[in-house]
Amino acid sequence: MKKGFTLIEILVSVGIFLIVVMIAIGSIMSIFNANRKAQSLGIITNNLNFAFESMIRDMRTGSNYVLDNPQSLTFKDKDGNDVVYSLSGGFIDKNYPNDTSLASGHITSEEVTIDSMIFQVKGNNDNVVTNPGDHLPPIILLHIKGHAGAIKTQSDFNIQTLITSRAIEGKDLIP
Repeated sequence: MKKGFTLIEILVSVGIFLIVVMIAIGSIMSIFNANRKAQSLGIITNNLNFAFESMIRDMRTGSNYVLDNPQSLTFKDKDGNDVVYSLSGGFIDKNYPNDTSLASGHITSEEVTIDSMIFQVKGNNDNVVTNPGDHLPPIILLHIKGHAGAIKTQSDFNIQTLITSRAIEGKDLIP
């Protein structure tokens, strides 16, 4: 009697081995895609945190807010310079229209695409009086939608924040 494996036993064992390897490769690919998505989220978080903090700091210490359109806000910064934040080609732009010596341009990176950015301003030049005598500072609502990453690892975001100006234009809190 000869000992060994038949051709059918070898084919069955190789088939089972290939199935296990394919499942393992699929799992590894899923881990790589999850890692890419996590990196994409990291890019979004870091870039948007920097851009948002810069915008919020400028708007909070600014005055004379004017909505050019819902996607563009003009105001005076703390140094008296005119500043315009706007959506342009998937980027958030910061421009100084009256001073070319100051740096203007995109404040979001190329990895992040902004699909929409909407500003709403209350309590400034909109003639809205909620309670006469309140002397409340202007309030800016900023809503941004966008995405980052490639199609398979794309991460969408939807951010909304409320900004209250520290400057109360020409009014004192204490009567």
